[in-house]
This record gives sequence, structure tokens and C-alpha cells, in this order.
Amino acid sequence: MRLFLGLCLAGCASAPSHSLEPGPSVAPALVAAQAAPAAQVHAPALEQPGIAPARGRAPAADAPYGDDVRSVRFVKTTVLRKQPSSTADKVGVIARDARARAEHAAPAGHGCATRWIEIAPRGWACEAALAPSAEEPTPPRAASLDDDDPGDQPTVPGVYGVVRGKDVPAFASRADARSGEHARVLTGATSPDGAIVGELAPRTVVSIDEDAGDGAFVQVAEDGWVARADLRIARRTAPPSGTTADDRWFDVDLDEQVLVAYEGDRPVYATLVSTGKVAHRTPTSIARVVSKLASATMVSEKRERYSVADVPWTMYYDHDFALHAAYWHDGFGDPRSHGCVNLAPRDARVLYQWSSPDVPPGWSAVYGDADAPGSLVRVRSRDVPDPAFRGYARALQEHATITASK
Repeated sequence: MRLFLGLCLAGCASAPSHSLEPGPSVAPALVAAQAAPAAQVHAPALEQPGIAPARGRAPAADAPYGDDVRSVRFVKTTVLRKQPSSTADKVGVIARDARARAEHAAPAGHGCATRWIEIAPRGWACEAALAPSAEEPTPPRAASLDDDDPGDQPTVPGVYGVVRGKDVPAFASRADARSGEHARVLTGATSPDGAIVGELAPRTVVSIDEDAGDGAFVQVAEDGWVARADLRIARRTAPPSGTTADDRWFDVDLDEQVLVAYEGDRPVYATLVSTGKVAHRTPTSIARVVSKLASATMVSEKRERYSVADVPWTMYYDHDFALHAAYWHDGFGDPRSHGCVNLAPRDARVLYQWSSPDVPPGWSAVYGDADAPGSLVRVRSRDVPDPAFRGYARALQEHATITASK
């Protein structure tokens, strides 16, 4: 008889998922039964990495401003560059009115008529986009996996609607709609029927005592059995090669529709997801987060056309594929997407803040690369348990292998 820690599925999209702090008594699998929140084991709050408090910090000898300037305030949303040049790689986007500590200055030129200013924790901006301020920098938001206050419901920016007709025209603006110009035709969608099976509340944590032998049912209480089809199991797995003890990474199991977040080989968070439907399967791969956007617009002109604005807490990891919040459905634990990994809004918000690269205060986007790598995202299945590395994750892995062999 083997004991499994379990987690019951299907509930409201804003219901919390479960922080996992496994100790010696935790078995290497988690179970979710399709039937909202129950017992949870919490991970401690984590300070946002790489950001030091500004108060009490003495200005550098070559600081661009005097002691009375505690920060610079951005007068418009600004792309931050890796070097003092408008053609340098982007490191992120900082929002209007955000404040950051100014570290260094570089001469005008390379697309900037005034000086270039380097801000903390990283990035260069043209001085024309900012104003000196006596206020402290925008304070960081602690990245915590213990984000399960039922009263703290995430606020999603969009209002959504489902197009149920066929060949429905859609317009980018009200003016276009009034003029009848620039219409796009959307194919209507239908909502699948769904039912919660069993007597367990959504996302209830259960212990599996044994299975029926044929795999059809599992025992979750002395006299209680649940159909295996109504469960989702998050199995603890070994990390991808080259993962260090401090690396924060994601494991997505396509068969179980479960995501587990790890620090090194230690699982710290588990939740239900929705990956691609049959016609839009999410590909298996090991990639790194390339960009994190506080809000993104997603449009498809392919067979199933759609346009969704203000998709919050989006993390692109492999070309057009991303982990992101989905506030337009409540089918987590079953495939529902067009290829991305859908997360409940609260899960998306927590994991967006927790993962790498870190999101400095006031930034609305951040970009990962070899100098500031994003979290690994491993998407696997029963048929492809050990997928190939892709993108700059592959380049970093190959470099680490060559270095280790020397």
C-alpha cells in the first residue's frame, strides 16, 4: 500500500493552488481529484532576488545626480536597453511613473540626444524619458508562493466575451466598427459541456491508499473509491540536466495537465493547467522563459481565429508558446488552449513573480537571455518523457556540457 498526497481539481479560476514544502513524509507524487481549495503546505515568502533597498545606500562616486536625488521617475513607458544605445538588446520595459535608482551615466549619442542613465537593478534609458526625484525608488513586491488569501482575488484587466456565431466581424477600434472598415472575421466557438464527477470538493487534497488493480479506481478513504479518470497526479521528477540547486523551473505534464514548480530538485508549488486541445497540441520541449509581460495581446489568424486583449502575467518560453493567466474559462485540468499553458489568474500571478528573470519594481516586461536566464520550462508527455532543449536553453546547456568536460 503506497501513500500519495492528493489535490482535488476543477474549481473556480481564481481559487488558490497549493504551495508544497515536502518533508520526509511526503511521497513522490501528488494527486488531484476532479471534483476548491483544501489543506495546503506553504512555502515561505521569498524576497525578490537581485534588488537591494535604496534607503541608506550611499551614491557612487560617478553617480549621475547629487545626494538629494533618491531616484529617477519615468515620464513615459520606456524600453530599457542592455547597453547605452537604442539598438542594443532590450532587457525590459518600465512603466510610466515608476521610480528607480540611477547608477551611472553615459554620454549622449546612439539614439539619445541627452545622456544615457543606467538604473538599478539593470538597464539603460535615455535621460529624456526620466526626471530626477527626491522620492525613494518604487518598492519591490515580495515574490511569495504563499499567496492563498481567499480575500485577495487577482484583478484581471480585461472583459471577455465568447463569439458563438459564424463569420462574425471584429474590429480593432470603435472608429473602425462605425466605419465598417478593417474588419476581421472570427469563427464562433462553442463551450464544451462539463460536469464534476464524484463527491469531493474541487481541489480537495486526498491520500490514495491503493488502486483497484485495473487502474480504473483508486481508494481515497476507508470505504471510498474514486475513478482514476477523475484524478490528476503530479509526480515528482528529476530536473533537466545542468539544473542547479537554486534554479527555479517548471515541469508541465501534458498527460496529467499538471504543472509543478521546482527549486533545484525540490517541488515547491503544484497546480492544474490547461494545455493545447487535440488540434493545437502543446509541443514537448525544454526551453527557457524568453520574456515576461504583465499584459499581452494574443491574436490568431489561423483556422480558429481569436483575439484576446490584456492577457495578464504572460511568460513566453518557446516562440509563440507561453504560460499565462486564462480568465475566460474554468476547465483547468483538461486541455482547453490553442497551444499555450493556461493558468488560473492567481497561479499565474504567483509564478510570474517567483520565476526568473526577476521583475524589478515598476517594470511591465522583462527579457531573459544568456546574461539573465529565464526559468526553464520542461513540457513532457508519456511518449516524450525527455524532450529536447530548444532556443537559448539549448545553447546554455551545450556550453555547460563543454565547460564540464574540460
